[in-house]
Amino acid sequence: MAAALLFVGRWTTEFIAERWWAASVAPGGAAFLTIYALLGLALDAAAIVTASAWFALHALLVARAIASVQVLRRVGDLQLREAVPTRLLLWGAVISGVLLGLVAGAGAHEWRDPVMLAWQGVHYGVADPLLHEDIGVLVAQLPVWDLLHSFAVLLVLLGSAFCLTLYGGIGAIRFERRRVSIHADARRHLGILLACAAATITLGYLLAPHHLAASQMLDMPASAASFRARADNLMAGISLVAVAGSLLWALRGSDSTLVAGWLVLGLAVVGEHIAVPAMTEDIRPVSTRLATIHQLDALAWGLHDLPLINAPDSVPPVTALWDEPLLAQLMARTGGLLVGATPTAVIADGRATPAWLVATPAVADSLQLDLLAVADGVVGNGGGALFLAPSPLANGGRPLWRVLTDPRVRPDAPAWRSVSAGVNRSGILRRLLLAWARQAPGIFSDSPGRAVDWHLDPLDRADALLPMFTWVHSDLAIIDGAPRWLVQGMLPIDQFPLTPRARWNGSQIAGLVPAVIAVIDVATGATRFHLDPGADSLAKAWARAIGPLVEPATTLSPAERSALTYPAEWLAAQATVLRTPAWSGGHDIPARDGDAAAAPVWVNALLPGSQIVLGDPTAAAPTTIATGFRSGGYPQLRLDRQEAGATLGSDIRQVWAHLPAATHVRDSVIAAGDSVAYRATRWYVGHDALAGWQPIFALPRHSAPVLLQVETVVGDVTGTGDTPVDAWRAASQPGPGSGARGPDAGTVINEARQWVERADSALRRGDLTAFGRAFEALRSTLQRTPR
Repeated sequence: MAAALLFVGRWTTEFIAERWWAASVAPGGAAFLTIYALLGLALDAAAIVTASAWFALHALLVARAIASVQVLRRVGDLQLREAVPTRLLLWGAVISGVLLGLVAGAGAHEWRDPVMLAWQGVHYGVADPLLHEDIGVLVAQLPVWDLLHSFAVLLVLLGSAFCLTLYGGIGAIRFERRRVSIHADARRHLGILLACAAATITLGYLLAPHHLAASQMLDMPASAASFRARADNLMAGISLVAVAGSLLWALRGSDSTLVAGWLVLGLAVVGEHIAVPAMTEDIRPVSTRLATIHQLDALAWGLHDLPLINAPDSVPPVTALWDEPLLAQLMARTGGLLVGATPTAVIADGRATPAWLVATPAVADSLQLDLLAVADGVVGNGGGALFLAPSPLANGGRPLWRVLTDPRVRPDAPAWRSVSAGVNRSGILRRLLLAWARQAPGIFSDSPGRAVDWHLDPLDRADALLPMFTWVHSDLAIIDGAPRWLVQGMLPIDQFPLTPRARWNGSQIAGLVPAVIAVIDVATGATRFHLDPGADSLAKAWARAIGPLVEPATTLSPAERSALTYPAEWLAAQATVLRTPAWSGGHDIPARDGDAAAAPVWVNALLPGSQIVLGDPTAAAPTTIATGFRSGGYPQLRLDRQEAGATLGSDIRQVWAHLPAATHVRDSVIAAGDSVAYRATRWYVGHDALAGWQPIFALPRHSAPVLLQVETVVGDVTGTGDTPVDAWRAASQPGPGSGARGPDAGTVINEARQWVERADSALRRGDLTAFGRAFEALRSTLQRTPR
């Protein structure tokens, strides 16, 4: 009883606290969380009541079949038999049924999402190829049918085991003369349970064609799938024979009818598993089927592909150099911690400049967040990062874009914190409730005059309000002069006709589409939800089911739309689909090392996107460069297909690795004891030829990363340079032997100056080992022959 009270009390306090919190951060949040929580409570109650009534009914039927139950009682040296009152038997049956109902029905609150979606309904306007029903039936209704069927199977199996145990315990089922003897009451009861078990098998076969329609079916032609669906319907009819045989056995006690009914069902199941696969042999998909798969893939995975549009230039005007892991090392070397990095366009000197907007906590004050704009594709003195600083503010010599003295929401935030405006905690009872709900004694002991806030990580904040979505990719943007977190909510689809399956968050999914954008104010924590501009029928159905908490996509401001990016996680999942024959001219594209994750890159001067290369460069199959980006907020995918060749694989990297200029620089860095970081190769399809580049950085142990070289390729011509401009010139305007030329005199002088500065710094701090390495690197640099 105490445990039940503690459970109810914890649930109640969490419910009340979450309502207070939702009301303080999002208009309409408290109303939706109330409906969502009450729906879960109603589902739990309905499942528990149904299961308890089911098991209690069977326990009562067993109890009524017992003429009397006697127990032995010892009185002195005598043993007396005493009858157990019928009232105790009935109460025992009811209590055991309720306990089993609690076990079987608990956890039904997890059905909220499929129940809400099925109640709302989804309509795609496209029929599946097998059953010719709208795909929305398979996506929204089929999961609920599966849940109800699984629950019925659980009740029948547990109920049968429960009754068999009870009847065996009271002797209604026993072995006599090598035969099983069953009491008439027990036979009637168990016969009905067997009929219920056969009925669940019938329902399973009736659902089988829907599961077949919602499966991938790549090894099965359309005629074979139709034959399989008809076979499942036939099996549903045959399973009714087992239902009839079980009922006749219950009523008349005819063992032959019971055995015959289940024997027919068993033989039919064996025949179906052997004959149907043999009659549906594999064939190669035809072009019309590939066209259908292409259409369904586009719906399930949000593949809004664009035709190839050649750019006017053969190389991009600005080369992307930085990426998020490298920026994290940059912050670490300068005494900071990277909590956010988003590609953006910064207005500086009257023009838009590509940059990374970086968020890092201040060193001196953990409640202060510094925002920096790191120019991408531009290098400063000595090849280091160039910070764009429209503001004269500085902290420790670092130019800042903005200083937030009291940021509330950021990644890796604490579990809770005291704030000036949040959930009110005045009064002892209110503070006690909040502390119990959050399991945080500090909420009770902290100053009662201040408010409290929690769910301070952007992903956690969005998930706490709308848990039916998978939240990815916290982007940081300056919207109307204030910093905002833009968190994208995705919808994984479990079942979809014909589409290939891919890994997502550790599970297999049949589709993934954008749904909702959460806009979170960094300073106040205020949260608003908007329908994603690229939302499909499924996402719109969810928006209708949630209600006013999700605003239309039209309420996103132009600045918010332009700040949206294409999640790399989404493109990595889509890559599985893009390798299939429906998207690669009828041939499978094998996976390569490095295809599992796509890194955010610049695909031109002002367009951040996610890019991934698909294809085996050693095969004769076409190679695809997939670049995902957003235009006006709408997600779009550009597919540039090239014939496989040396320019897209390990061959070009081997050419880069053996360029004399590149070799000398890398040897010098390694001789100095520093490490070399080869960043991801990025590709750009221009009017004349395919262009690619790979930035190479030195990672000194005690200073920030330094750009060493940029290696480039245009068509089949390679080049290298200290800056993007030099590298592009070397590849796009090659001279005789340009791919193997040594460094120019300016390059040697610049490198020598850097090593002299390092040697001087090491000598001043007394690090003779570092001084010796720098001196050796300087001598190696000066020995190189400039062109």
